[in-house]
Amino acid sequence: MSELAFEKEELMKALASESSKCSKLKDLNKDLSRKLETQTQRLELLAAQSMATENITSRLPESRSMQENLAYADEGDELCSR
Repeated sequence: MSELAFEKEELMKALASESSKCSKLKDLNKDLSRKLETQTQRLELLAAQSMATENITSRLPESRSMQENLAYADEGDELCSR
């Protein structure tokens, strides 16, 4: 009978230890999940900013084409002045 009581006590200690480890792992998991969510939000923000910058850059005319347009407008002004 005492052997069963001893075995029960050992099992209870092991269960308490495993339960404590499980609790610590759950807390760690919660913390890491929060950090991952924060990093994901930062990455999404940076991606959106990058896409917006690329969109603005693609809409800006090149300086060479602007100079060509200005030269063409100047030539047109001269024709109208005659």
